[in-house]
Amino acid sequence: MNERPSTGVDYIWKDNETGEVFKRKSPRALEVPVMIFDRSATTVDWQELRALRHKYGIVGSEFGKFGISEPLLSRTERGKSTPTLEKYKNFHLALVKYPYEPFTMKVRTSLRAMLDVSNPAHLRMFDEVSHQESVFEAKRWIATLAPLTLGDSIRQLVLADARKQVDFLTDVDSPSMSTTTLSEIIKDVHIATQFSLNSILNASLLNSFDNDNHVMQLVRLKTIDTIPMDKDKLETNTYGTLFKYARVAMGYSQPLFAKTLGIPLSLPTKIETSNRHTLPDENQQRLNALLGINENDALYHVWEQKRAGHALVISDDKFKEIRQGKLFFSKPEDFVDPARIPPEDNLLLTKLRDGQNTITQLVEAWRKKYLISQTAFAQRANVGRTTLIDMEKGRINPEDRNMVKILGACGYDIHHPITQHVLAKTSR
Repeated sequence: MNERPSTGVDYIWKDNETGEVFKRKSPRALEVPVMIFDRSATTVDWQELRALRHKYGIVGSEFGKFGISEPLLSRTERGKSTPTLEKYKNFHLALVKYPYEPFTMKVRTSLRAMLDVSNPAHLRMFDEVSHQESVFEAKRWIATLAPLTLGDSIRQLVLADARKQVDFLTDVDSPSMSTTTLSEIIKDVHIATQFSLNSILNASLLNSFDNDNHVMQLVRLKTIDTIPMDKDKLETNTYGTLFKYARVAMGYSQPLFAKTLGIPLSLPTKIETSNRHTLPDENQQRLNALLGINENDALYHVWEQKRAGHALVISDDKFKEIRQGKLFFSKPEDFVDPARIPPEDNLLLTKLRDGQNTITQLVEAWRKKYLISQTAFAQRANVGRTTLIDMEKGRINPEDRNMVKILGACGYDIHHPITQHVLAKTSR
């Protein structure tokens, strides 16, 4: 059955000879079965790549960015050449932006099946691929969460995890939290500031990314109704505004920031509300260390210019360097999902928006297309069969958690425009 791949799966190797299982860290799954990569499952029909390229209009030069020459691409598609392990990796990285294509999953699966866990070079390759996948997934989260309120952002992080709120809360490091308080946080953004937002973020899927990752910063900045600064804002904002931006983005309250920087408790408020106050030299150096910058970094000189009250112009090259640091500074492309959506999905989305189709009809049509019974689909989605039947008969609208699981079983993850459309139409 040529069905769509499920996304976000934990990766495990299984040695066919010894039966030993090896697991490497990866983002938690959207409640889909853990996938065992059989070393014998290494067959890929590379002619499917030509069809995929034709479907999206992908030119050969796009693969050249990943070290795949056009002659090699042509030979591979015609079955005249079998990619080496290194080239397999390059093909996989080139296909990451097409997560909804079955061929992408086949290459991904085959690459992992070919890796030998006892070979350090193979483990390094796995870590490289996993890192690139993680970077890509972080970009998708930024694009997904950027237009949402704080409450809706938390709601989607909980839904993406596919756990019940009570289960999600087991990982939230706050004994006073309950399903009631989490529900209230989702409904009222002001309540979120009274609890540890960091604990909620650390319990979410975002914890799979690097510490102080840009996705978490994006969510934290919503507590002060601020979006990530672009180059123009970084040039024109005051020292105090940048100080507050750094504090909130990194998850510090004013008292904790004061303690961390070794300054009086009243100074953060003075800095953030008045242009007359800045950090003393010694404490500014502590802030620089917290941000991982020194006198050789472009952001260091931005801070110094703002401390002195000087006008500032940042070159594109310097801003590019700044964007590679701990603090999240944005460009417009950060808020666009880097994944390519299949043309047929865009057509379905248009019909949903125009009212020509319903989500119930979409799910039923998907089942019939792949000849999956209601029972098998309910098992795939991990929902009750009665829930699915009632939904298809129009008797109920499944709760958000079940709806996300049902859409996930169709291959539409939390980032997919169809999932986002459905969630936007349901109340919190």
